[in-house]
Amino acid sequence: MALATSADTCGAVLPADIVRTAAFRLDPVPESAGRARRSARTMLTDWRLTHLVEDVDLVVSELVTNALLHTGAVDCGDNKIRLELDLNGRRLTCRVVDCSPLPPMPEEAADTAESGRGLVLVEALAAEWDWEDLPDGKAVWAAFDL
Repeated sequence: MALATSADTCGAVLPADIVRTAAFRLDPVPESAGRARRSARTMLTDWRLTHLVEDVDLVVSELVTNALLHTGAVDCGDNKIRLELDLNGRRLTCRVVDCSPLPPMPEEAADTAESGRGLVLVEALAAEWDWEDLPDGKAVWAAFDL
């Protein structure tokens, strides 16, 4: 469910000085990773950024999945996971906010491991990524250059 979205682009190519934002509140359930991917894909299509869809799809999936995994044991009250997309100038930033205070930790996964490569994948696909401490949790973000 979209919390807020910016004005419609009406099919025009976005000039570098236009700012577009969208935010989506996600329930802490496994289906939210798919919902986040679909939401991001819809916004990127609306913003005429289809060339980023595949990479953003994977990054959003990893960031939301990590948020789901690491907030499972945390009592978040009414705080849900939030996906924020920000198109500003020549950069798209995807930000996932959750209530866990624990920082993201890239892992060295064994060759046969079925998980543990998410942040390595984020680092490979995004121009840069980082995280920030928030009063009620954290935000992990990944940026893509246009």
